[in-house]
Amino acid sequence: MPPTLHTKNLPPPSRGRQTPHTKRTRNRGSGHSNLQSHNDKTIQFDGSGGIYYTGSICAAQCTNVLQRYKNGVITDLVNGQINVWNYKVASNGIVLIRGSTSATSVVFNRRLSTSGGIQNLEPPASANSAYYRLFSDGNIYMTSGSGLARFNVEADSLDSAEWIGVSSSSPTFAWNTYCSIAGAATGPCQTSGRPAYDSRLNARTASGKDFIPGTGGIVQAYPTLAAYTTPLNATTIMAASGNTLLLADATTGGENLLVRFDTTTNTQTTISSRASSNGEIEFYHLLPSSEGYALFDGLRFNDNTYVIGKIDYTSGAVTILSNVTGRLDDFRTF
Repeated sequence: MPPTLHTKNLPPPSRGRQTPHTKRTRNRGSGHSNLQSHNDKTIQFDGSGGIYYTGSICAAQCTNVLQRYKNGVITDLVNGQINVWNYKVASNGIVLIRGSTSATSVVFNRRLSTSGGIQNLEPPASANSAYYRLFSDGNIYMTSGSGLARFNVEADSLDSAEWIGVSSSSPTFAWNTYCSIAGAATGPCQTSGRPAYDSRLNARTASGKDFIPGTGGIVQAYPTLAAYTTPLNATTIMAASGNTLLLADATTGGENLLVRFDTTTNTQTTISSRASSNGEIEFYHLLPSSEGYALFDGLRFNDNTYVIGKIDYTSGAVTILSNVTGRLDDFRTF
């Protein structure tokens, strides 16, 4: 029996080498999209047609892989001792990888060059803070010990100073600057002088601004640092359409909400809640369109039913497209 490559979406077979028999396997993890999970291992692309994906090759035993498919050839980018938690591909083919080595349990944050060489960057603080995001400038931003660090793709190096950090003396932007905007006693700012924020989630607006959610507010992380104080509690999904953000959130009492935030007027409107005509919905995935609505899947609470539908940005009107018995982990690819 040939080995089996377990991956959620497999590119076409290689013409340059024998490709193992393939089997599609489902992710049994969280109902939230992998775009919002701790392990951001979605299929990714570079600027010259390369396709990148993770999985495992299983014969006598399973081996983890991160592979690139390009011009009919599959290339292994890591060896079988590497556990990939998270990776991000730049347009020029540079890959940043966070993970660990199985044999030694060493945690690493590495740059993989286009020629295949590797370089260690600063180590991640922990597995739970190992996130990468590609912002509008084409550079890769990552969580660091105290904020966000920038990997300059063109320079092929990590900036010496954090993009967002605690001190006002060296970083490009400092949390005390952020808190002076928001007010030290309100919004995301805490007594430590630095807000809690979640860089697993980010959204880019049509104007080229990148946002991440924080405790009690929204952080504009690029091109400048800005604070928007909003009564957010536990954002699980963040998506953009034009200059509007859609935020799946919950109240402190656990009620699921969908909030529309206009980044041009800094105003927000709750468009889905327990009081809505379709009742409370826990949103698993959101796919915004340019036509004033977003496709979604999630759990409708009033009858405990998994549903696929669309929701109007303005009115909050929900149209249920399908009631299905299983969950679609790959809904985001529709």
